[in-house]
Amino acid sequence: MFSGVIFAAGGYALMFVISAGLNIFSLIFGRGLPRQTADAPSAETAEKVSFTPPPRPASIYIVMVSWFLFYIGVSSVNGFLNPFFQQELGASTALIGVLVSVSALAEIPAIMEIARVMRHVNFRVTMMLGIVGTAGLWVAFTLLDSANWLLPLMVVRGLFFTMQNIANTLLVSQISHPFNAATNQSISQ
Repeated sequence: MFSGVIFAAGGYALMFVISAGLNIFSLIFGRGLPRQTADAPSAETAEKVSFTPPPRPASIYIVMVSWFLFYIGVSSVNGFLNPFFQQELGASTALIGVLVSVSALAEIPAIMEIARVMRHVNFRVTMMLGIVGTAGLWVAFTLLDSANWLLPLMVVRGLFFTMQNIANTLLVSQISHPFNAATNQSISQ
């Protein structure tokens, strides 16, 4: 929420330097992570385990292509969203800072509650709602003629983005062989 104030004080350069500093500062938290997550296999165990992963099902490739296309859209929108808010809707730099913060913060309650929702609703339905909601949000931006609705729309954006992301993660886990589920998760992200 402070990015608008930081921008007003020192422009893009100050924002980038502070962001870089925060990234470096986050290294402190790396000390809390374990050095390794599993013991190295013994020679006896290594001989018994085949390191050839099973083939991926075709559905993994379909999901990955659709996810790639989604992120092309997200990247395109995100690259021009804030300039659009400023130039077309008259949003101030301070408001842009608030919107960016609210958008990210709105994902937190959704992430915390998505498991409860998905106990009652199939994750495929959740993903479809996230996809349709995100698409509707992007269309809604084109219908705005002022910055008045930006704040509530960015809150809703956090919900739909979370629904789509979490459901996609579960989908990849469900259609993956357990041996390569983690790799498939990494590739899909």
